[in-house]
Amino acid sequence: MGLPEVLVVDDDIASIQWVQHILADEFGLRFARSGADALQMVALAPPDLILLDIDMPGMSGLEVCRRLKAAPRHADIPVIFVTRFNDEANELAALDAGATDFLHKPLGSGQVLARLRAHWRARRQLLQLLHPVNGSPLLLTAEGAPARLLIVDDDPIARQALHHALRDSGASFEFAGSGQQALQSARRQAPSLVMLDWMMPDLDGLAVARQLQADPQLATVPIIVVTRYADPALEAAALAAGATDFIAKPFSEAVLQSRVRNVLQLKRRADDALRLERAHWRQLGDERVAQLLAVAPDGVLSVDADGVVRLANMAAQQWLAATDGDLVGSRLFDRWPALAELRPAAGMACLLQLPASAVPGGQVEVLCSTQGNGPGALSTYFIRDLADRHRAEAAEREQAHAEAVNQTKTMMISYIAHELGNPLNGILGLSQLALQDSAEPLTPNQQRRMTLISHCGQQLQTLMRDVLDLHRLESGHFDLQLQLLAMQPALTDAASSVASQAELAGVSLRLPPSGAALQVRADATRLRQCLVNLLSNAIKYSHRGASVTLRAQAAGERTLLEVEDKGLGLTPEQLSHLFEPFNRLGRSLEAAGNGIGLVLTKQLVEAMGGRVLVRSTPGTGSCFTLDLPKA
Repeated sequence: MGLPEVLVVDDDIASIQWVQHILADEFGLRFARSGADALQMVALAPPDLILLDIDMPGMSGLEVCRRLKAAPRHADIPVIFVTRFNDEANELAALDAGATDFLHKPLGSGQVLARLRAHWRARRQLLQLLHPVNGSPLLLTAEGAPARLLIVDDDPIARQALHHALRDSGASFEFAGSGQQALQSARRQAPSLVMLDWMMPDLDGLAVARQLQADPQLATVPIIVVTRYADPALEAAALAAGATDFIAKPFSEAVLQSRVRNVLQLKRRADDALRLERAHWRQLGDERVAQLLAVAPDGVLSVDADGVVRLANMAAQQWLAATDGDLVGSRLFDRWPALAELRPAAGMACLLQLPASAVPGGQVEVLCSTQGNGPGALSTYFIRDLADRHRAEAAEREQAHAEAVNQTKTMMISYIAHELGNPLNGILGLSQLALQDSAEPLTPNQQRRMTLISHCGQQLQTLMRDVLDLHRLESGHFDLQLQLLAMQPALTDAASSVASQAELAGVSLRLPPSGAALQVRADATRLRQCLVNLLSNAIKYSHRGASVTLRAQAAGERTLLEVEDKGLGLTPEQLSHLFEPFNRLGRSLEAAGNGIGLVLTKQLVEAMGGRVLVRSTPGTGSCFTLDLPKA
């Protein structure tokens, strides 16, 4: 939302420059040098506030104000007169013409800013209420309940003077001799206006104003500060605290009456707007409830004391195989005799069989609720199809069964991993000891066999780890430690893990140049696991003498890690099944792995906020890309 816009109307260049200097930081400014220009500018684009000089060549400021207030579209724009004519007659004339405020030159910048802020605050509150309803502006009433004025002053004579000045306003009066009494009175019954002294012994005007503004029930009550301390700084503080106007003693009774009248008119307009807005939302709510009731899946039937149907929604019409015209006005218990048994058991749900003529022809649950007594009683029957409940109960049973199966599977996998892990660790440990035993070295043939045993054990260990990880990911019990990682060490570590595999397969590994400053946000252990899976697959499906290339490059806020081979490649059909668990894509057991490495890699990368991309050509090779965030 932009700055509130002020139209400054003055024929004096010096005054315009002064206003521009003090207001430019908080308000958008437009300028008019005459009344005619001002009216034209307002017609084209109404401002939020108008600063108006009273004495101008041609059309006077008073005439401009009268014309603005006579136009319904512009009547709500606050008009603040700023003039050098410091006399009661001009002030009364301006207030009677509809002005919101009347300020005398010369003015302090703080005083002008405080006044404009206060008027813009009141204007904004009114605009929030005067929004269009169904495309039409709110039409407000001109009259309302008599105003209630709360006069707060510790000086009885000052209270009497205010009462005397406003006695013919038609308002009722409440009086408070302290700030605490004022708050108690306002909370007991919200006033239309608070006339507040600023200097009081217990709670001063500032404290009272702040507490009134902090109370949601009293925040919109206007406050006029009436005090003998005519200090611009005090005035600015009062207006900043939420006061609507500031009047210094001694005051002119006529001016006081005009200012109070204008404030009460603004309050009445805001109250009327609030009432209309609430009525609109109540009406809209009633319409929405009726619409929801009409299409509710449960049947709703309302009958009078004689059992005549007065309301039937679409579901109820379906249950009784009738149209709205046939059902409303008919006797319900003639159509459905069993329903009559519910009347003595109002409020109790029971199961009933629908009439034989009804379309659904099943058992339903019926609940009866009765409002009123005697001839004016209205009973409403709520009818629910039990098939929905049975389906929900079956779904709950299926979910409970699935959770139990999943829990059993988790326990079984953990048990198998534990029971297989111990002997497997023994096999791997003993094979390593046998291969490294210099006291009783193995023959070359024995070494080859022992190496094969160790290799098979490592494959089984990897398979068990992958199965456990895949299950943890699917069950949501997988934790990742995401951190900012430097790419070069991660790539080097992954490559070293498959170096022996590449050497045995006769495949060379190509790494990016050292010193690359790329970073990625990932789990270090899981990223290594993903890279090792991809590198191992690339080596496995490459022919002797081929190469596998590992690359890293930046792509905006992402980092791309590529593993490219010159191996068998994949057909479009194989690519469509690439990430299916335990699917070896039609390849032999010797050439293929266990079928879950790529599935696990994909889920791990996605858990780290990335994705796996694949491009492949049969007979040419494949390129797997890990697309991960930099930070």
